[in-house]
Amino acid sequence: MQQPFHIQCTNDMIRNALIFAALVALPLGTPTGLVAQSGSTPTVSAQSNIFRAGGNAGVSATDGILPYLINISAFGIGRTATFGANGSTTCGCFGVQGPDGGPTGNPDTNINSWGSIAGISGPGGMFLVGVFLDASLPSTAPTRRSAAPNAASITDILLGQVFFIGDGLTGTGSGSVQQFFVPDGATRLYLGFVDGGSFQGNPGAFSDNGGSLAVNWDIQGTTPPITVPEPAPMGLLAAGLVGIGLASSRHRTSSVK
Repeated sequence: MQQPFHIQCTNDMIRNALIFAALVALPLGTPTGLVAQSGSTPTVSAQSNIFRAGGNAGVSATDGILPYLINISAFGIGRTATFGANGSTTCGCFGVQGPDGGPTGNPDTNINSWGSIAGISGPGGMFLVGVFLDASLPSTAPTRRSAAPNAASITDILLGQVFFIGDGLTGTGSGSVQQFFVPDGATRLYLGFVDGGSFQGNPGAFSDNGGSLAVNWDIQGTTPPITVPEPAPMGLLAAGLVGIGLASSRHRTSSVK
């Protein structure tokens, strides 16, 4: 049997109110989930030329070897990376160095940008570095970075910028774990080294490097948020309820005539 109009109207009002309450309860921009990736490399050779990352143009195929590639499986926002490294490398006659590098007998590292990859300056030489890329190379190299071996967090890394990793600690072999903020568009991370004649000028001179590092890495963050549409303002809801009430009143009035 069909319900009287005033009962149907009341049911409609209740249903609309419940829908509105559900929309209000939904948080805006709720993340779809967490991104968590971790792993380790067998070795990163001291001849790994970071400037060959992503097929960077203008770097000779015989100048060192390709840097170690880590594919970041999901686009994300607010991601941070941490690293740990151990092992040793050599470079010509400058002796054995750990992941943080060490004195070279020459001025500190000061390597130019090359192609689409930015150079870097920093203390000593033969320190582990990384570079983030998306699916392509930057059209031009971003500004060079200065190494920050003792920083607790590195927040301003750009795609295509070589950055200092070392052993991933705020001190050499000691201190707290450093946090590296991953550029939001990054889908690839390369690990390697920078080198050049006396660690100056254009990149090169990788052929006399020896040794390798073992590196572990961990990336944490969130996937892009889904934006939930904002619920209708309370004023619009009230106006709708009033309209339903007026319609009910008109229906009752017409039924009486």
